Amino acid sequence: MERGSIFKLKDKLDSGDILLGDEDEDSDDEPAVLSLPGMSPAESILDEELLLDQTKDTSTKTEVWRTEWHKNHMAAISSVKFDSLLKMSPDFQGCKSHLAAFVLIREVLDTAGCPREHYTVVALGAGRSSCSKWLCYNGTMVHDCHAIVIARRALLRFLYKQLLLFFDADPNARENCIFKSSADSHQLQLKPKISLHLYTNQCPEGAAKNFYFKYIKLYFEVKMNVSITGDCEPEEILSTWLNSSLPDDTMMVLDLQLLPKTQRCLCADFQVILECNAETHQTMKGLFEWPATSGGKNATQPCPKNPHRHATRHCKLCLSTHWMAPDQEDCPPVVETIPDLDHVEVTADNALDVVEMIEGLLRNHSTLNYQELVTVLNKLEDIVNLSVVTPNLGQALINIISDILESDSDLLPFTNIIVNLTEAVGDRMVGYEGSSTLVAPAIAISVVDVVPGQFNSLTFGVLSDRTGTKPEIFINKYPFNSTVAFISLPSALQHSFPENNLNQSPPRVQFQFYGIPLLFKSSQQGQTLNTFVVSASVTNASAPIKDLDEDIKVTLHHLIPNTLSKDVQCVYWNFNKNNGQGGWDDYGCRKYNSSFDYTTCLCDHLTHFGVLLDVSRTQVDPANEQILTIITYVGCGVSSLFLGVTVLTYTVFEKLRRDYPSQILINLSLALLGLNLVFLVNSWLSSWGLYALCVAAASTLHYFLLATFTWMGLEAVNMYFALVKVFNVYVPSYILKFCALGWGLPLMICILVLIVNREAYGSHLYTDASLESLDNSDNL
Repeated sequence: MERGSIFKLKDKLDSGDILLGDEDEDSDDEPAVLSLPGMSPAESILDEELLLDQTKDTSTKTEVWRTEWHKNHMAAISSVKFDSLLKMSPDFQGCKSHLAAFVLIREVLDTAGCPREHYTVVALGAGRSSCSKWLCYNGTMVHDCHAIVIARRALLRFLYKQLLLFFDADPNARENCIFKSSADSHQLQLKPKISLHLYTNQCPEGAAKNFYFKYIKLYFEVKMNVSITGDCEPEEILSTWLNSSLPDDTMMVLDLQLLPKTQRCLCADFQVILECNAETHQTMKGLFEWPATSGGKNATQPCPKNPHRHATRHCKLCLSTHWMAPDQEDCPPVVETIPDLDHVEVTADNALDVVEMIEGLLRNHSTLNYQELVTVLNKLEDIVNLSVVTPNLGQALINIISDILESDSDLLPFTNIIVNLTEAVGDRMVGYEGSSTLVAPAIAISVVDVVPGQFNSLTFGVLSDRTGTKPEIFINKYPFNSTVAFISLPSALQHSFPENNLNQSPPRVQFQFYGIPLLFKSSQQGQTLNTFVVSASVTNASAPIKDLDEDIKVTLHHLIPNTLSKDVQCVYWNFNKNNGQGGWDDYGCRKYNSSFDYTTCLCDHLTHFGVLLDVSRTQVDPANEQILTIITYVGCGVSSLFLGVTVLTYTVFEKLRRDYPSQILINLSLALLGLNLVFLVNSWLSSWGLYALCVAAASTLHYFLLATFTWMGLEAVNMYFALVKVFNVYVPSYILKFCALGWGLPLMICILVLIVNREAYGSHLYTDASLESLDNSDNL
């Protein structure tokens, strides 16, 4: 039986064009540019021409929008949004070649109460023009499906939702709406400090007009002549055969109709005009220049190292088309070792490819020699200088630097290069809002955008357990238990911020944390770095930041507890020492407080900070230290016992305490007894970790120590009167005056210390035992 059949096919991938709303019939006569100003608050949302034509607006804000920084920022956040939406569909990443997005910009207050512009991608589209020479017979009308049109349709959905919020009875909903009523008309307008911005990475090929197609891109009709034998229903057989034969990822049968009688027809030939653009791809197998290839086809290129072998790459249909990952299994690697990277040229297009190559090479190297370090660091510098550093690229660079720090390589000649490279990553990073943090096991950086004139203070804290896991970063939080590094910037720092310039990015504060102290080895004799290294800097500072009116406070955790109370020194990394290799210097830094576990430093400039420990003295081994500790406590205990017996004896027997020397001896014994008892219980009291208890124990110990020396001095005065003076000198209320002086003078000194500087008895940042949780709330 020979029957004719007709069925409709749908291109499933092309149907991915996001149509979020009905398109109007207007046309865009001008192509979109990279950065367009948004709609000002006073303009009506109903006048669509205002959205794309703002060339007459000469306000200061429009000029800011036309800066290179703003363009790069818009491109980065649109790219990040696209990547986040397609995490579950990596096959469609090639659709990013034609991308458009609408970004809502509104002014909000940050955690410090400062105004800041907040960017939100509210509509996004991808796609190319579908205009062609084909016309459909029934005159079906279609529109240009360029990314801008798709994004505008999505924007209509967003605006409609905002209208629903505007007419909502809930006041909170209306508060979140971007619209308000116009005072001089019945139209709506955007609220103050809210604007819309259009971004596209490809200008449209033409206007959004109506075309008549013979064949539509998404749906097309096919007529077939088939010969079927057997008793089964022809329609059922055809349906089963078509659904099993057509590739699932490209086509599907929408409708199948058998013609009323046998007909013969000629199927029209058609050609798919969608193609993947030519692309240069750098891999470890070499540089491949893939030519423009039609969708659904494979491109073939000879292997750079062995031209007799070939690599293939599939051009897959998507919203437009996109390249799949190349099949290079038959190609021998060109970049097999790190020195081979010298033959790889870094460009803005292949920066991410080179990063992936370096990551792959470092996995097989636990140690890098001098020349290998030179090659890797030079390539990383080229990547930072030639490409736009997005958060994703920045994270990849930080991971590589962390791998280098964790290797068993001699990094001393490269300390300055690594530090400057890390700072360049933070300075050049775009595509984030307000702040961004990049963390790896051995290093972490945080960048925070600030508003000039509204900067109060800023803190940076690092929590790490030193077990190979990534450290945790906290911005504007006070130190707490297990903090290994903490830095607090004063408000005086804002005087060093760059002046407002339309062609310059806003001020940015960058923090760095290095978890590998061996990077900062120095030649100081008898001293060693006993902390991690933390730093702070300001991007585009108007001048070197030094001699600040307010000190920068830095608190660092000791890697080895300073139980022997050895000398510590607050230092910073001087890039010019040791013939340009760098070294530690103490200029402008001083010790504020120190305990067994922590040291707090005060510095008047920004740089990389650390704490050096004096190891020149011979350290007592643990066994002898334990013996000396036992002897000390036993001696203090025995001394306290007999001092108590002495005081008790003189108190019970009145005859023994009638003369002045006996009464002075009783007071001296009481002072010594109090000193010994407080010393014995001091370790137990410090284990509680309470700041008030720590101050009380320290002040009490200080008081009894002063009282002991005072009564020793008074006893000497009494002996002078008794033995040296020939004639007895009568002093009324002799012992009472001695008591007032012996107990009152130490008390006055301790009270004065508490009033002037209570921190002298114990810092509020830590106790003798550890850094305790004092305030872990946001510093609002």
